[in-house]
Amino acid sequence: MATRRWDLCISFYSDLIIPPDLLDRIDLALNIHPALPAVRGTGYDAIPLVDAHPSHGTTLHRMVEEIDAGQIFHVIERPLEAATATELRRTNQVLCARHLRMLCDWMLRCGTPQALEAQLQKLAAGQSRQWGDAYLSRRDLDDLLATLRCLDPDHSVFR
Repeated sequence: MATRRWDLCISFYSDLIIPPDLLDRIDLALNIHPALPAVRGTGYDAIPLVDAHPSHGTTLHRMVEEIDAGQIFHVIERPLEAATATELRRTNQVLCARHLRMLCDWMLRCGTPQALEAQLQKLAAGQSRQWGDAYLSRRDLDDLLATLRCLDPDHSVFR
């Protein structure tokens, strides 16, 4: 089993980290990240509110060893209208599901993982998004939210 190759892997709205030795055996490893590329790692349901981002969305990208750093194929972006982390989480879940439906449609039209990858490369060529510089781990997020709770217990992130 340790040498088996896989044509395709799709990670959807997940904190699962695929180990590098497994990633090396997947021809096309895709992730639907529940945030725009500026928000790497976790914090997708808090950082846009804390930092007053004008928009939010999802990012379809290739998984590589570095987390949320692979080639970006497609982004869905919407104005940020949520006022709380709960509302933003629900909205991001809907956008992630929309991204998954789009990916499934592309897979059906393309027919093979190789044709899908060619289609995704065309999509990538038409966009100019880059990943943000900062990666936010679960611990980083917990520390940030604890600090915010101390400074402003009524902050909208906590409602």
